[in-house]
Amino acid sequence: MLLEALVRAGQLDAACKVFAEMRGRQNVTPNAYSYTSMIKALCRAGKVDGGLKMLAELVHAGLQQCAGVVPYNLLMDGLCKSGRVDEAFRLKERMEESKVTPSVVTFGILINGLARSQRLGEVGAVLQDMAGLGITPNEIIYNELIDCHCRRGHFSEAIRLFDEMLSKEMKSTAVTYNLIARALCKEGEMERAEQILEEMLSAGMVVHFGLFNSVVAGLLQRTGSLKSVVRLISEMIIRGMRPNDALMTACVKQLCKGEKHQEAVGIWLKMLKEGLSVNIATSNALIHGLCEGKDMEGATEVLRTMVNKGLELDSITYNIMILGCCKGNKIEEAIKLRDDMLRRGLKPNIFTFNTILHAYCILDKMEEAIHLVDQMKIEGLRPDIVSYGTIINGYCKIKDIHKVNEYLTELMTCGLEPNVVIYNALIGGYGRVGNISGAIDVLNTMKSAGIRPTNVTYCSLMHWMFHAYLVDEAKTMFEQSRENSIEVGVIGYTIMIHGFCKIGKMDEAMNYLEQMRSRGIPPNKFTYTTLMYAYCKSGNNEEASKLFDEMLSSGIVPDNVTYNTLVTGFSQVDPLDKATELPAEISSVLTQNDCLYNALVNRITRPWCQKEATSSE
Repeated sequence: MLLEALVRAGQLDAACKVFAEMRGRQNVTPNAYSYTSMIKALCRAGKVDGGLKMLAELVHAGLQQCAGVVPYNLLMDGLCKSGRVDEAFRLKERMEESKVTPSVVTFGILINGLARSQRLGEVGAVLQDMAGLGITPNEIIYNELIDCHCRRGHFSEAIRLFDEMLSKEMKSTAVTYNLIARALCKEGEMERAEQILEEMLSAGMVVHFGLFNSVVAGLLQRTGSLKSVVRLISEMIIRGMRPNDALMTACVKQLCKGEKHQEAVGIWLKMLKEGLSVNIATSNALIHGLCEGKDMEGATEVLRTMVNKGLELDSITYNIMILGCCKGNKIEEAIKLRDDMLRRGLKPNIFTFNTILHAYCILDKMEEAIHLVDQMKIEGLRPDIVSYGTIINGYCKIKDIHKVNEYLTELMTCGLEPNVVIYNALIGGYGRVGNISGAIDVLNTMKSAGIRPTNVTYCSLMHWMFHAYLVDEAKTMFEQSRENSIEVGVIGYTIMIHGFCKIGKMDEAMNYLEQMRSRGIPPNKFTYTTLMYAYCKSGNNEEASKLFDEMLSSGIVPDNVTYNTLVTGFSQVDPLDKATELPAEISSVLTQNDCLYNALVNRITRPWCQKEATSSE
């Protein structure tokens, strides 16, 4: 009893003195228990060789049968932990020669030793040896194997062992659950990983924050299950766990992308309420998501909360807000935000100025735009290609070609070269003033500069050529695009169709529609509406109705312009008779909105094609 107490207390020297005193007394002989206690003490102290000598004494005293498997297990464990796995296996052989039968603990020690030494290939032989003796692996062995396979990236094998373990109704540890859940994440089995995590939470197990992060990240990347993501992140926050910055930012982005802005704001606020720090990138992602969702009021509230809570603000925060204001044509608010940046010691950068500059040009406020450029220069910022491109496009819109050329010259004087966006803007500018030869010169200049024209380039030229009734030139331009392997797509074909409809050449228009179909380019709503309008205008309501039916069967949802095109066309021929023949779809719309308007002509004659193509670029 004294010897065991000293061993448990880690007092090896005292234990050795007691054992020596036992040896020295004639009436007290160390027994199997005494030797086992000393072997335990020596192994714990890392003196495995001393333990082996003690085992030799035990055998010499003929006590091996009485001591059983325990001293052997202690020494094998010590050998394995010292990296002497082969010696541990040899000791097992000596044990068996001494007629001592290995236990499940023996095999567990050896398997652990192999795992530690990265010798998993030899585990199978050990398991076969166990099976030959009728010994079944226990929870410890299963957990050890699962742990080892997970750490080596053998996730499918780890999951197989876990399932086998559960089938034998063995209990797994919290560590194993954590490992297996992460393994499931790696294998992309997110539904089961989430289920395992739920079981752990229900059982009150300790869940490592890394597991929460892995499951949430997997759900975001693989399933898009935002409801589960919100629930699990809320669970983390309640437990005082802080999701890592990258995960939290990704979560906010996905929630906003999925139009779940309030949930994103809720998680953000919950973190602040629980005293968990919020990364600036996360806050910026939230503000950006709200701005993209046109919830400027919500974005402003988040910004206000950041200020009140003393959270860090950077130039990106302000630039996002300024961009949101400019997109909503709230330039005054954008200017106030820029001024607030300056008050906080944050210097507006080129992106800040370009954003406001773009908004001014969109609203045709060119005087304010030029004043802003002057401000940029005063503050030491050099206008870049985006700045000049924005100004040039703005003057192209208001047909001021003189100013366009002035800023084009300034751009090149600054050592910048026009890019494809600027060249496309120039083509549009010349087209608006009816100078088609000037637009073609721009195309030739592009090519000479080694800049490949885009679908926007050709679509813009085709549109303005039709606008100037240069039909043959538009056809030539269309063919040029195909020769240069530039796909003008549905926009380009619709421009051609609209151009021929405009001059009453319906056969030519339908020819381009057939070309679209043969090339696998599906017509869109504008294509159909343009053709229907032309047919109705020429009195061919039957063809217009066929196109309407085809449009519906293609899954394209008509809008009010489409419906009004048909209604107006039918009414012009025979309003009383045709009114009773209107398709049910049109009738249902008219009951909701019976206000016929004359916006169709503006809709299909304005350069919508150019606007859409530019935005897509």
